[in-house]
Amino acid sequence: MNAYIINRSSGDLTQVPGSPFALAGVGHRVVVHPSGKFVYATSISGNSTSFAINGFAVQSNGSLKPVPGSPIVFMGSWSITIDPKGRYLYVASQLNGKGAVAGYTISQTDGALTPTPGSPFVVPVGACDPSRDFCQEGPTDLAVDPQSKYVYAALDIESALAGFAIDQSTGSLSNLPGSPYPEQSPQGNFCPFNAFGACPDSWTMSMDPSGKFIYVADDQFNDFSIFKLNMSTGVLTFAGTSGNTQGGICVPYTVNVDPSGSFVYDLGISKSGCMPSSNAVLGFSINRGSGQLISVPGSPFANSNVHTTDVSEEKVLVTR
Repeated sequence: MNAYIINRSSGDLTQVPGSPFALAGVGHRVVVHPSGKFVYATSISGNSTSFAINGFAVQSNGSLKPVPGSPIVFMGSWSITIDPKGRYLYVASQLNGKGAVAGYTISQTDGALTPTPGSPFVVPVGACDPSRDFCQEGPTDLAVDPQSKYVYAALDIESALAGFAIDQSTGSLSNLPGSPYPEQSPQGNFCPFNAFGACPDSWTMSMDPSGKFIYVADDQFNDFSIFKLNMSTGVLTFAGTSGNTQGGICVPYTVNVDPSGSFVYDLGISKSGCMPSSNAVLGFSINRGSGQLISVPGSPFANSNVHTTDVSEEKVLVTR
C-alpha cells in the first residue's frame, strides 16, 4: 500500500518514508480512522481463499507501522467501514455459507482490533424466500450512518440492502425491522433464481452526509437505486431509481455523494454501448426533497482513462 504526503499549497504528492507498505495479499479497500491515527486495508490472498484486515498506526512522518495483531485473516469479502465516531470497524464476512458482517472494537490507544460480542452477524432472511430467491447473499459494500447508529450492507444479486442497529456499548449488531430492504425490481421484491442476470444487483452504495438518502449502484440495471432512511428507526424505504440516465451508466461499480450532500458522482459510460472511448465521469445534483437525481451541466465528462475495466476498483473522490 502506497502512502503520500500532500503539499497543501500545490496538491503535489510525495511518498512517505518506507512507502509502499506490505499487505497480506492483494490490496482492495482502504479506510482511515476519523482521528487520522490509524489506517486499515482489506486484502485477498494470492489463491483468493481468504481475506485479511491490515491495520497500521500513522507515525509522525506519515509512515505506517502495523498495529498489534495485524493482519487479521477472515472469510468474507473486501468491503470495510468505520463508524464516524471511530469506535468500531466492520467488514463483509460469511458464516456457514451465509453472508454476514463482522465487527471489531478499535483500540483508541494502539489501533488493535478485538471482535465485538457475537461477531460475525448473519444477514437476515426477512421476507426473502430461500426456496425461490437469492437470499442472505454476501455483502459487497458497507456503510454506517452519520450518527453511528446503523450499519447497512449491499447484498449484490439479492438486490437489497440489509440493515443493522449498532449496540452503542459493545458494537454488536442486531437486525433492523423489515431487513433486508429490496429494490423492488420488475422481477419481484428479491431476485429469483430464474431471473439471474435480470435483477438490479446492489453493488456499491453511498450515504449523503445528513443520513437522509442512500444511493446504490446497480451493476445490472445500469442505474442508481435510492432509499430514504428513517433516522429514528434506521428503517429504509425504497424511493425509486435514477432511470437509465445518459443512455446507461454501464456497470456503475462506484457511487459517491459529495461532502455537501448536494451531488452524486460516478465512473461509467456516456453511451449505452460499452466502448472504451466513451468512458466518463458522470455528475448528478440531488433533489433534497425526493432524493431523485438530475444530471449536472456538461455531464457526462468523457475521460478514456477512467473505469477502464468492469472489475476496476477506481473511485471518485470529492474534496470539500
